[in-house]
Amino acid sequence: MSDEKSARSYTLSEDTLRHLNRHAMVGQFVSGVAHELNNPLQVVAGLVELLQDRQDLPPDVMTKLEKIGTHATRATQTIRNLLSFARDARLEWARVDLRRVIDHALSLRSYQQARIRITTTPDVPAEGTCLVHGSAQQVEQLILNLVINAEQALATMPEGTERRIARRRGKEDGMVRLLVHDNGPVIEPGQREAIFTPFVSSLPAAEGIGLGLPVAAAIAVAHGGRLRIEDAAAGTAFLVELPENPA
Repeated sequence: MSDEKSARSYTLSEDTLRHLNRHAMVGQFVSGVAHELNNPLQVVAGLVELLQDRQDLPPDVMTKLEKIGTHATRATQTIRNLLSFARDARLEWARVDLRRVIDHALSLRSYQQARIRITTTPDVPAEGTCLVHGSAQQVEQLILNLVINAEQALATMPEGTERRIARRRGKEDGMVRLLVHDNGPVIEPGQREAIFTPFVSSLPAAEGIGLGLPVAAAIAVAHGGRLRIEDAAAGTAFLVELPENPA
């Protein structure tokens, strides 16, 4: 890695850590709130699942249950983001196969993507495996946040519009690279820095509170890598780079 690239990575890490320190007090507060909200949300989600298994409910009730379940899932995801942002706990670190983590993360989003008619294109694999050292749970959270961000952007597009998410893995200069590219609205250059600021979102307020991308960026930095927006002819592309840890 060149001195220039090392300097850029170091600057990004310092900026991100300084940014997170400014929100440390907020993190302590939201952590307590998130824990208080999580239990009742789990009850709501569980009861929705039980009711959806019944065969005697009319279609309009099932539609309303689906909406309740969707919003409960969104709220639960927001709580996970809050906790990821607030805590400083060291999770178990090991060698992580990025391909497996990506596949599992996407499997968790398959129902939601089918519901709003999003097509995820097949991965273009790198040669061999893409191994990194870190927390599989946190790396999966990083990927989920990027995918959910793409879903939310695509959901704002008019009904009937083709909605696509593409992903591509690769390796370069000792870094494992993952590109997540959607064909939704373009993020203008002047907005790019702001979207990594906690509680700032370009989406409608009902879609989230602006923690997904800051948490994803913080996870990337914690693993010795970075997250940035790549120039794209259309839509928005996020590039994750993490240090390779070959077997």
